[in-house]
Amino acid sequence: MYHKKVKALVLLSGGLDSILAVKILQSQNIKVTGVCFVSNFFGSEKAEIAAKNLNIELKIIDISKEMIEIVRNPKNGHGKNLNPCIDCHGFMFKTAWQKLNSTSLQKSNFIINFIKSIFIFLSLPMASGKCGKILSRKNAEDLFNKKSKYDFIATGEVLGQRPFSQNKTALRRVEKIAGIEILRPLSAKLLPETSIERKKIVQRDKLFDIQGRTRIGQTKLIKKYKIKDYPSPAGGCLLTDPSFSQRLAAMLEKWPECTPGDIEFLKHGRVFWLNYNYQSKLNSVLIIIGRHNADNKILKKIKQENDLMIELKNIPGPVTIVRNLNISLDDKKFNNLSIPSEMNLDKINFTDYKNKKDILNTIFILTGYYSPKARGKKVDFVVKG
Repeated sequence: MYHKKVKALVLLSGGLDSILAVKILQSQNIKVTGVCFVSNFFGSEKAEIAAKNLNIELKIIDISKEMIEIVRNPKNGHGKNLNPCIDCHGFMFKTAWQKLNSTSLQKSNFIINFIKSIFIFLSLPMASGKCGKILSRKNAEDLFNKKSKYDFIATGEVLGQRPFSQNKTALRRVEKIAGIEILRPLSAKLLPETSIERKKIVQRDKLFDIQGRTRIGQTKLIKKYKIKDYPSPAGGCLLTDPSFSQRLAAMLEKWPECTPGDIEFLKHGRVFWLNYNYQSKLNSVLIIIGRHNADNKILKKIKQENDLMIELKNIPGPVTIVRNLNISLDDKKFNNLSIPSEMNLDKINFTDYKNKKDILNTIFILTGYYSPKARGKKVDFVVKG
């Protein structure tokens, strides 16, 4: 049975290290609740599987909008690609603690702080000495400090496993951003002792001193805790992917006010940008061409009202989504258009378009070219607004 007085939040990515962090705490009879975050760049699938296998509750928080600003302007910089790991991790810890660690008594900060101040005021020594007997200052503070749902927050981070975000300096910066202490059970013995350990909420001698990328220590713990089901140690964040980072960087430059819905398109097809002048203003148009049937299905699903959707008529091929073209189409069918047998993308002009016909012809050619059966033929298209 878990110790009734000790409850912990653990950032659960679903990877092996986070699973081990949960197991280490559970071995000390601490009740663990997992928390994971979702955005355009990472999901909750692995965490949901891990939580089920660990038999713990999982809280899922969507931070899609917040992540755009973090990626755009991280105070602690990016990693090798567009990954703002230090700022991202700090924000996650801070958000988890603030959103999940309050009780119903803490829903109104103003009321609680007001009541708390009265209790503490009454506990101060007075000339008559009577108020001090109502409630001691320490008891007044303890009364409200005990209203948290969780005693601490932990993570499966391993010292030195990632050079940018898991060195000692980076781990301290994460705690500074979060504004809270963070327990790292796998590497705790290599890090300064936390108040969580000093107060004996957890036993430091039962924590570990794992570091680096060899995973020898993790292998021993897998055997110790008899863990059979865990994912391979692969990166789960798209921001560490060079290709996706390049796509996203282009979107942030061309569409500074992009939304999570805009970014989602970058994950599901070939990406092209086309510039055109509309009402004396230069506009950047996003063109996404599906690579396979799975892309096509998703593109149809996430298409929005003002997007154009282009498909070949009577020939298997990609779905193309066009966003931000800002034109209305009277004729929904476009017939007898020639598709080249070979095409050099470097020679296609993606800038300085001034009329609807030239813009659409380029998009049709691209769409048709990515259907092998359409190359070298005259084909028909269907456009839906």
